[in-house]
Amino acid sequence: MVIPLLLGITFFTFLILKNLPGDAVTNLIAERSSPEIIEELRQKLGTDKPFLMQYLGYLNLLLSGNMGKSLINQRDVAEEIKKKLPNTIKLTFLAMAFAIPLGITIGFISGYSKDPTITKILDSLTICALSFPVFWIGLILIIIFSLTLKVLPPSGTGALQYLILPAVTLSIPAIGNIARITKISISEVLHMPYILTAHAKGLPPLRLKILHILKNAIIPIVTIIGLDIGSYLNGAVVTETIFGWDGIGKYTMEGIIRRDYPVILGCVLVGTTIFVIINTLTDICYHILDPRIRHEIKRG
Repeated sequence: MVIPLLLGITFFTFLILKNLPGDAVTNLIAERSSPEIIEELRQKLGTDKPFLMQYLGYLNLLLSGNMGKSLINQRDVAEEIKKKLPNTIKLTFLAMAFAIPLGITIGFISGYSKDPTITKILDSLTICALSFPVFWIGLILIIIFSLTLKVLPPSGTGALQYLILPAVTLSIPAIGNIARITKISISEVLHMPYILTAHAKGLPPLRLKILHILKNAIIPIVTIIGLDIGSYLNGAVVTETIFGWDGIGKYTMEGIIRRDYPVILGCVLVGTTIFVIINTLTDICYHILDPRIRHEIKRG
């Protein structure tokens, strides 16, 4: 299913780009240039051809292992993505390294705790993490840690000190998301008959929490973690742009602003492929974590 999916994504992306207002040619030359110069450049770039011919030409490029060249700087799109993708991967995995343990811990305590005060505090923190806009969080962190305390750089791409602020910014919505799903899953599992039976048998609290409650609530948590990782690997556009982190998200944004069609199409294609791979890995995790799924498939 990956091949028809990628074909459909490239077709509709191509269709949307060609119907957007604006023109890549006017980003390369002045709008008041003579019609002859504009037309000559359109012919050179191939943007004067019918939509279907342009699309088939792009597919031909892809089949030859080429994503084309940027209309703005004539750099190879595939090479640029190869340079920027590792930066996005670093940002994603550091953000999730913060988000996964914190989100699961907050959600577990909120769902398991019988103290209404603790539950209200944790629920409020979760709502705040989900509600605050990423660009606002990023700017607040820059003001505190870069401009006031002067302990971390406000922007740039490089060593770990450049990565901490964007990773924390990106992790906060993920913490809220994971905590919310964890709490819902834990609350549902707590009322299952086998949990009541385990309580009645007097199982040790730690074993009960990990082996019986968390293990049976893990599937929805893994799902939301997989979706977050897939989304962030596609490029955290706002976060990367605010912090000047040279990743796929920033590269995509630059391509959209400049109407650089090969850049946009290349980023969308790579992002779709990554999302399919992450979803497949998430499905594999289901089989490992939950034997009921394995038995269901064997019976099917």
